[in-house]
Amino acid sequence: MKQPCQILTGKSQATSYDLLARKFDLRRVNKEDWFVEEDGTHVNSIENFWRHLKQSIKGTHTSVSPEKLETYAKEFEYRFNRRLRPETMLLELLCRFPEMAS
Repeated sequence: MKQPCQILTGKSQATSYDLLARKFDLRRVNKEDWFVEEDGTHVNSIENFWRHLKQSIKGTHTSVSPEKLETYAKEFEYRFNRRLRPETMLLELLCRFPEMAS
């Protein structure tokens, strides 16, 4: 992970993330009591992303091999980040290809 990097997690997973707190900005959310900490920290966005990714894999691909999971996740990240403006996806994709010589 590149620094600076902020890691958000639930407080119930505190011990498994303790080592990360030495190098990264680690923030914990007590989801049993509330979903947003006083400083605005929450994990709702990443939980939403993972839920949609899992549904996409189950619904579209049925299963994904461990070797290909990162590729599927990156493609899904691209689509997820543009879900509110899907009209930009095709143009962005086409602009990545070099112009064809005539």
